[in-house]
This record gives sequence, structure tokens and C-alpha cells, in this order.
Amino acid sequence: KLLFNGQELASDVPPQIIDGRVLVPVRVVSEAFKAEVNWDEENNTVAIYASEIEALKMQVQRLEAALAPADPTAAATTWAEGVKTRNGALQYAVMSPELKAENYERLAANMWSTGTSSPWVDSYTVSEGEKIDPETYLYEVSFTYTDSTGASSIETETITVKKYEANWFVSAIKEKPDIVGQITKITDSDTGIVIMVEDNTAAEPYDKAAVTITADTKIYRGQDKELLAGSDLKEGDMVEVVFRGPALMSYPVQVGADSIRLLNE
Repeated sequence: KLLFNGQELASDVPPQIIDGRVLVPVRVVSEAFKAEVNWDEENNTVAIYASEIEALKMQVQRLEAALAPADPTAAATTWAEGVKTRNGALQYAVMSPELKAENYERLAANMWSTGTSSPWVDSYTVSEGEKIDPETYLYEVSFTYTDSTGASSIETETITVKKYEANWFVSAIKEKPDIVGQITKITDSDTGIVIMVEDNTAAEPYDKAAVTITADTKIYRGQDKELLAGSDLKEGDMVEVVFRGPALMSYPVQVGADSIRLLNE
């Protein structure tokens, strides 16, 4: 059988596996995508033209052009609204070309939906932009999360907005660390490695946190993008941690890690 989005496609030629490769009739599959298929006998070539797909791509491009922010604050606010409404397409529309390249696969794989149904973003505030140079601004965006119990928490992200020709786009997104401190204990649990992070300066919102490292946690070496494993962390290491979702308000706070940055190397 040949299924397309769960529906069986009628075909007079069944799918076959030859030399480890799956072969299916090109016309049947192409027409499922609303594409035209023509045989060029003179050149012995199959020509496929996806007119509807091209039309949809042009429609998206036109919509993104219409949404292109005319000032840096509009870029920051539009991106924040996309986070609040879990609209990955809206966030993507105001990203720089470089940031789009970094995030396309992740957003497309999640069908352009971001965040979680619970907790959800109830509101957000966008700080006054800090001018770095005539074409670069920094903004702090604070999101207030809530859930069905009425509990709330705040997560803050710092975004960079840059000018590209006549418009402004978000070029970098950095979440503000929830805790910066020293790893004082490392244990294993059913959900992953748990590190105890203690901040003796109490400069951050939390002075101590039991942080769980899961398969989704990104661990970086310093300011580089080099990824580390949880086993690379040692007691005594200095780290900054961005929490994943609201924290369980015990003491010390218990929470998963979205990202960890190793600072002492």
C-alpha cells in the first residue's frame, strides 16, 4: 500500500524495495502533492512542476514581507507575541536570515507550534531597547507563565534586533540565566543527571537549585557553541543555567535544565 497523510493512494503499480531502496510511482506521489508530471520522450526525462507548492511559497513570502517590522521595537514585540500565541510561523517571520536557518528544522518538525499547552504564557513585557549601535538594539522580554492551578512564574529572554536593509529582525535570542553558581553535588535519578547548583552571591533569583539534565538539555563550553555531555560536568564547576519551564517551588527549587553553560574553562 501507498499512504499519503494516512490516506491510501490508488496505484496500478505497488511500491517495491529494490537494492534496499523504496521505489514508488512518481506520478501518483507527485499528483498527491498537486504537482504536474510530464514525460519528455525526446530527452528521456520526467519533468515535475509543483505549481501549487510554488504558489504557497510565494504566498508565505508575501505575508512575511508584509509583516517585516519597520522599527526594532516592533520586531521585538511581534516575536514576543509569537511566543505568547505559540505561533512559530510568526516568530520565524521576524527572524534574521541566519536565525531562520538555525531554527527552520525545529519549527517545521513541530508544525510551526512552540511552547506547551500548560503552562502557557499569560502576558509579556518588552523593555525599552538598549541601543548598541545605529543598527543594533537589545531588548529584555519577560514572559509570565501560568497554569490551571493559578501558579505563575516569570522567564526572561534577551534578544538582539538588527537592521537588514529597510527592516528590523531578531538576530539572536538568549535566555537570561535563572541561576549562576557552583556545582556542589551530582547524582543520578530516573529522569536524568541531577546537579545541585549553589549561588553564594544570591545575585540571581535563586541561591540554590536541584537541576535535572535531560536528553533535551543543551550543555555548552563557555561562550562557544561546542556541545558537552552531562558526564563532562564535575563538582566544583561554575555554571549558568536556564530552566526549562516553571520550577517546583520547594527548597531548593527543583527544575529541569533547558541549557547549561560551563564557565570555568
